[in-house]
Amino acid sequence: MEAQDLLKQHRLSKTEIRMDLLNLFLGSSSALSLTKLSEELDRFDRATIYRSLKKFESKGIIHSIHADAQSPHYALCGSSCSEGEHQHDHAHLHCLECACVRCENVDLSAYRNIPGFQVKEAELSLRGLCDDCRPS
Repeated sequence: MEAQDLLKQHRLSKTEIRMDLLNLFLGSSSALSLTKLSEELDRFDRATIYRSLKKFESKGIIHSIHADAQSPHYALCGSSCSEGEHQHDHAHLHCLECACVRCENVDLSAYRNIPGFQVKEAELSLRGLCDDCRPS
């Protein structure tokens, strides 16, 4: 899917910041931090980028990942997310060396049916070394 199609699907107007942000997400294999996005989109101020991220998150286009005490990372949602409701059955893999974060599909369905508890959201964070940082 292309940036323009995502905006149309979620009934958002096509602006330069939205197109540029979505193109960065579509071209990335890992989650992106606000710092990284600000570096890549330095012609926009950080507040404009943040507002666009929050709008995308509320529409179910991206989700935030709180990897550590620093700024959150953001990644594209799958087709199961919608406006106001995120359905993520995947793990977030955090590299302790280079700080990259990526999403990996895993089966979290076992955590959805816990007696006496209704799970609304599940998040699994795994920390280790990515292939680029792991010693050979």
